[in-house]
Amino acid sequence: MSKTLFSVVGLAALGAALLVASCGNSELAQPVPTQPTAAQPVPQPAPATPQPAAAAPAAPVAPAVPAAPAFVRSGRAPNLGQIKQAVEGFGEGRPDVLGKPLALGDGRFVAAVHRGKKTVQFFVVSESGGAAQVEGSVDVKIGKYWDGDGEKPTIPAWEAGDHDADGEPEAWALIRFPTAPEPAVGGFTYGIYIVLDVDPTVSIAFREQTQVLPFAATPIETRGRVTWKDQNGDGHPDINIRYKECSSQPVDDGDEWKRLCETSNVVRHWDRATDSWVGGKS
Repeated sequence: MSKTLFSVVGLAALGAALLVASCGNSELAQPVPTQPTAAQPVPQPAPATPQPAAAAPAAPVAPAVPAAPAFVRSGRAPNLGQIKQAVEGFGEGRPDVLGKPLALGDGRFVAAVHRGKKTVQFFVVSESGGAAQVEGSVDVKIGKYWDGDGEKPTIPAWEAGDHDADGEPEAWALIRFPTAPEPAVGGFTYGIYIVLDVDPTVSIAFREQTQVLPFAATPIETRGRVTWKDQNGDGHPDINIRYKECSSQPVDDGDEWKRLCETSNVVRHWDRATDSWVGGKS
């Protein structure tokens, strides 16, 4: 019992002592104010290093197309089938090649084509690798052309050469074509002499239509000659066309039956400014 009592008394004394100490030193009982802490900067992430834009995906590269082979003149004359194929897109209607192509002497040729219209087309063509190529063309109007009974223009004569002495080839041609028959007169026959200048482009440098001689229903024969001679002293040949048209059979002229003929002579001088034959006399 005495130990218990001592323990109680001892605890009470200890509590009283602590209470006195607490009251006598009140500052110790107050909470110590804390000093405000300066705000620490929030670390920012480093700016991102700019990255190059992603390259657009490369477009697929098409396989290289081999260049078309250069058209090299072979010097051979294109055949009629090659000429027809080459000139197909230069007009309407089926092309009808009039005779054989005329050689210009430099690997090129002149071809005359008719399509059932009142026009004869002249093409400068060349051949390479089994195909023909058109290098130039010009159309020649032929006027009152009659295509009855399967008639068509013809090229009875033509020739190539440097006719004006300018170092470049030309080609002259005679185009013949009929007109419709007329009562008591018969058909007319026209002739057109032309000279084609082929450099630098194809053009008509001379054109002369022959006189028309109706001999009833009798066919007409035309015989002509083209010569080149410098007649005005300018150093370039002038063109001289002398031709004769005659009835192929004797005709009654009122006195007797005989072949009727008429002779014509045409002279044209070469003109430097136009590179053609003009003026002169008939």
